[in-house]
Amino acid sequence: NNGDKSKSLNITITERIDQNKIDDCSIALDSNDIDEQNEQPG
Repeated sequence: NNGDKSKSLNITITERIDQNKIDDCSIALDSNDIDEQNEQPG
């Protein structure tokens, strides 16, 4: 039973880390878009 619990916890932690990486990438993309728009003249 303890082994099953450990597997479940590891899967949950990994999924959370993956989601955080995705969120960070999305934020970085948004920042890049804003920077490019600010650099455009007019």
